[in-house]
Amino acid sequence: MVTAHETCPGHHLLDMSRWNLGRVLLRSLEFPLFYEGWACFAEELMEHTGYFRGPAQRLLLARRHFLRAIRGKIDLDIQTGRMNLSEAASCLEDGGINRKRAASIVRRYALKPGYQVCYSIGLRRFRNLFERFGRNNPGDFVQKVLSLGEIDFDDLEEELTSSE
Repeated sequence: MVTAHETCPGHHLLDMSRWNLGRVLLRSLEFPLFYEGWACFAEELMEHTGYFRGPAQRLLLARRHFLRAIRGKIDLDIQTGRMNLSEAASCLEDGGINRKRAASIVRRYALKPGYQVCYSIGLRRFRNLFERFGRNNPGDFVQKVLSLGEIDFDDLEEELTSSE
């Protein structure tokens, strides 16, 4: 699951595709919502295409979704002042992360406002696009998305609509 997220079809494949785009300007564009959303979607794509089949993989995927949801909520609560770092670390502990690691993690959340939310929101956007434009042909969907670079989701939707 980590390999799918970090390498192929996740971050590494996205980066390699982006850095090989013909339009030089698009090569350097990175958007956390797209970047993390794509990597999370890559995990689900592995399940959709049958690579991940068993209950252990489904459980692991569900746990990753659960932890991302907790991280996103903590991120929002820290930034809006509804939660301090100690309370945030306790929430991570409740999610199964050990105390020392949780305390270290939440300090990073405070330094990158909104980043943790990108995983869940970006995933949701890719899921919606996939349902509309890719379910019947995942390979074509992936190829089209990766050929465009990290563009805004509304622009991506427009490109996918025009290529139907």
